[in-house]
Amino acid sequence: MTFPVLKAGHYIGLALLLGGPAFWHWITAERGRPGSPGRAGLAVWLTGLALFVTTGLLDAVRAASELYASASVGDVLFLLVNARYGRIIVLKLALAVVFSLLALPRPVSLWSKLLLLLAGAGVVCAVSATGHASASGWAGFLADVIHVAAMATWGGALLHFALWLWRMAPWTQGPEQRSLPASAQAERFARLGTAAVAALAATGALMAMRLIYGWPALTATPYGTALLIKLGVFAALLAVAAANHFFFVPALGRERAGQPGAARHAETRWFRYAVAGEALLLLLVLGATGVLTTGTPPREPQVLAYPIHETGRLGTVTYELDASSQATGGILFTLRLHDAGGRPVQGPALPMELTMPGHVMPPYRAALRPSGPGEYRAELILPMSGRWRVAIDTSAVAPDSAGIAFELRAGSSPRELQRVWYFTWYRALRWPAGVLWLIVYIAMAGFAVHSIRTAGAKPAFRPLRGSAQLLLFFSLWQLVSLFVAKGYPTADNPNPVPATADVVATGQALFETYCAQCHGTGARGDGPLAGEMWPPPSDLTIFAPMHTDGELYWFISKGVPGTAMPAFEAVLSEEERWTVVRYLRSLPATGPGAAWLNRYQY
Repeated sequence: MTFPVLKAGHYIGLALLLGGPAFWHWITAERGRPGSPGRAGLAVWLTGLALFVTTGLLDAVRAASELYASASVGDVLFLLVNARYGRIIVLKLALAVVFSLLALPRPVSLWSKLLLLLAGAGVVCAVSATGHASASGWAGFLADVIHVAAMATWGGALLHFALWLWRMAPWTQGPEQRSLPASAQAERFARLGTAAVAALAATGALMAMRLIYGWPALTATPYGTALLIKLGVFAALLAVAAANHFFFVPALGRERAGQPGAARHAETRWFRYAVAGEALLLLLVLGATGVLTTGTPPREPQVLAYPIHETGRLGTVTYELDASSQATGGILFTLRLHDAGGRPVQGPALPMELTMPGHVMPPYRAALRPSGPGEYRAELILPMSGRWRVAIDTSAVAPDSAGIAFELRAGSSPRELQRVWYFTWYRALRWPAGVLWLIVYIAMAGFAVHSIRTAGAKPAFRPLRGSAQLLLFFSLWQLVSLFVAKGYPTADNPNPVPATADVVATGQALFETYCAQCHGTGARGDGPLAGEMWPPPSDLTIFAPMHTDGELYWFISKGVPGTAMPAFEAVLSEEERWTVVRYLRSLPATGPGAAWLNRYQY
């Protein structure tokens, strides 16, 4: 937890350092001359500089201790001089000092301001050079630079703005200071905030798409959890900012119209409290940013929420167990065994049994097979997400032991991420419900166009025109959605196995061997194990005709997420899987929709 706190302090220091000059030059400036920071503002700004430099040096100490297992002065100096990470730390701290020396006299000339801007940009680029985005190409690096600059400039200016409002309170300043209009400063800050929020939203979305593989990563990984927390706090911050912009700032403008002093001071006081709350939320956002920059983005599907690492003893045998996610979508289990003398323990394959507490389904059985001296491995693709209980039978290598038992939590199956969007027409034109909705959405779009033309440019019809435009957007969106489906990479692949009687007979034999225990010999979903499963196995005489050959092949190969249907790609050859599909195609459809299903085969 020390590293995230360190990085959070680093970002807070950066915001205070860059936000001070941004506030003086953009918010409180008058006639081209920067405003005065005051003693309190100057103290906060210098505190930001000290915090940024101190946390940067502590980061170098942390990196040296991790690389060299010590943090002596010599090790830290060696890191700062020879390692790329260390040289970037030296560069950003040096640029921060140069930036402070340029900003302290509050330059007025154009060239002085340009040098100040370049020094600040250099600090931001150096900060981004040590982040995750720097490893994802120039586009990711540029997006991160804009993201950090927008957050530091707007966030730092917000902190200084909150301090300025406190200094402008009636009980803290003299009569000559009360004439400074808070509404003017608030309007300027609103323009800065609007530009910064737009940049943050655009670059944040871009970086999230590059660094996070999909929606399951947001709930199944620590990085995704930290990002959700950051987004939640940021949303609250925007809500407070919106209240300030649409309510308090217009209210503050009444002071220019000669509003009574008591009412003006009351509105200013509430505005001051709202900005202080906004600044507090910003500090929480910067804290979450510190956690994100120290975590590992889930660029590949992460089946496990957290990697597993356990050690222990099995009588006289010591073991070390690891379980980690693989890019293939599976979980790699690695078990290492040594005797009391440290020698590898060899033996046969060790059976594994995986069960899901609270689920009525048969155990998922596998085996850890020898892969080296004293090492056993197994790579599995779990059929369902959730909590799994794993039991390893070690009696073959440690007869007196009770085995190894542990639990893991699997996230959403990466197989779901292999589904792709594609354009199709059968959903809208061949399914009865699709045809019905197609007619409804076309009618809605026509009604919306008619309403827009009727409203025209008449001021009295503005609400009607706005509502009709929303209705038109919604109906067009739904029309397009009717012709777009989410399928699988093999969905449109034709079946390469011929539809002969011998092929169907072979597919039936394979089905009865590997599938009938769950789906039943007639594929009606009434196999011997069907009563132990939830959800129950599908009646393939009804559901198979609803899918293409390529989709059925994908289900057999990869399994079905959210069910007990396992993957058979390691058990059946590609030709055997296509052969099973041929057998499923030979089954007569049953049930109330049999006639319709027999008519529309695809």
